[in-house]
Amino acid sequence: MRNAHMPLWFFGLCLSAEAQQRTVTLFDRLCEDWLFDTQPAPITRRLHVTLFPLGSFVDAPPGAVADACAAAGSIGGAAFDVSFDRAVNRRGTQIALTADKPCNALFSFQQKLCAALRHVGMRAVRGWTFDPHVTLRHRENILVDQPVQPVSWRVDEFVLIESLQGRTIHNHRRTWSLNSADLTVAA
Repeated sequence: MRNAHMPLWFFGLCLSAEAQQRTVTLFDRLCEDWLFDTQPAPITRRLHVTLFPLGSFVDAPPGAVADACAAAGSIGGAAFDVSFDRAVNRRGTQIALTADKPCNALFSFQQKLCAALRHVGMRAVRGWTFDPHVTLRHRENILVDQPVQPVSWRVDEFVLIESLQGRTIHNHRRTWSLNSADLTVAA
């Protein structure tokens, strides 16, 4: 049985400050449109796209975090743009932003990160698949599925995040910068 307060670790993309504010404004509008409470509002520092969930390191071998960090630091990459333009209810339990069209640069970057992490023995949480989204609120069963004004930003870094479950706290443990050149993806 998992301890509700056990830290969980993951690699993610954080929204830019401007995208965070646009997301909160969008959330307020969705609350009005769909007549649900505006509280709790999204905590801007917690808004992210999960790239690779590592889970808990409670039973991990010594050096697992260092290995994950070394793998993440080995991939490099160029900055790229992402955009989320649809509000949906995911799995009947959360309101999230998704994208109608996949972002090839995002998928390419995520695959590079996965390959590097697997190379050092890291595995994603069992049953997890990459489905890019930004969660706005958990424990919400209102059926939402509508296009929204796009929330877009330039991804120029990714982060190792320690999530303190049950306490709505995300500690950014390490950040890796992406260079400003455009990421080109072969079609």
